[in-house]
Amino acid sequence: MRMTDRRRPRASTTPIYDRGAKRSFARSLAAVILIPLTLYLTVAVFGLPSLRFQNTYHGTKEFRQDVSCDYLTVNGVIRITPPPGVNQCGLIRLFPAF
Repeated sequence: MRMTDRRRPRASTTPIYDRGAKRSFARSLAAVILIPLTLYLTVAVFGLPSLRFQNTYHGTKEFRQDVSCDYLTVNGVIRITPPPGVNQCGLIRLFPAF
């Protein structure tokens, strides 16, 4: 066996042409359209996440009853009052985006 036969094959300088570029234009176009559409529909149905940055409560820190919570959203600050029976506001809440 010759010395050149035992060496590794040379690396290709154009790997995309070696495997044939099998992805079709229709699949690429579908991905470009479907990914943003899916994100848009998810935000439209569930809303954008908002972060609680301030809350007002009464009671001790261990047993507190939230009176109001301020959430930082894309549209500014939204103040909510928790409904009766719910004693704490969540750290993240989804608010309608549109």
